[in-house]
Amino acid sequence: HETHGELCHTLSVYLRKERNLLETAQALNIHRNTLKYRLRRIRELTGLTLKEENELAYLRLSDWLAGSTKREKTETQ
Repeated sequence: HETHGELCHTLSVYLRKERNLLETAQALNIHRNTLKYRLRRIRELTGLTLKEENELAYLRLSDWLAGSTKREKTETQ
């Protein structure tokens, strides 16, 4: 089974690749069907469609904030 970290990373790459399945699967070095499975799990766990513009804006902001937090932790260590 996938881990929380794998799903978060998958979603992050998916958003950065503008929701392009082929480019996302290639960037993650996984089969497209594996990507589809992970996206389905993300939809199930979050209750989001991953299609609505307001959801995508929320997810992009969340991803950016999570990245900022990680960078801050690295800089302060």
